[in-house]
Amino acid sequence: MKVALAHEYFSARGGAEAVVEVLHRMWPDAPVYTFFHDRRRYGELPGWRIVTSALQSFPIGGGAHRLLLPLYPRAARGLRVPADVDLAVVSTSAFIKGIALADSTVEVAYCHSPTRYLWD
Repeated sequence: MKVALAHEYFSARGGAEAVVEVLHRMWPDAPVYTFFHDRRRYGELPGWRIVTSALQSFPIGGGAHRLLLPLYPRAARGLRVPADVDLAVVSTSAFIKGIALADSTVEVAYCHSPTRYLWD
């Protein structure tokens, strides 16, 4: 079975990131689709095949990811998972669950608590 993983973004380590790290240990060959990976703040992810959205080119340091909120739905649709992927396991609290999947791909979403910064 061919598996892909997805996670909103990698900018700080927290509970959601611990979950996706466990998922990656379960499926170490699976590509990980994400809006962006802030290597300076989060660190490298050696051995991971990270596929980032167009948002990767935006300046994302210091919490700027919150300013990109209106762009997340379109960025998610722009992340296209190949049609030969059987299962997409999505670690989400917001928009990454909107990634583009083939009709034949099963999506299982591990939903974390609601996006806290939306309520701040």
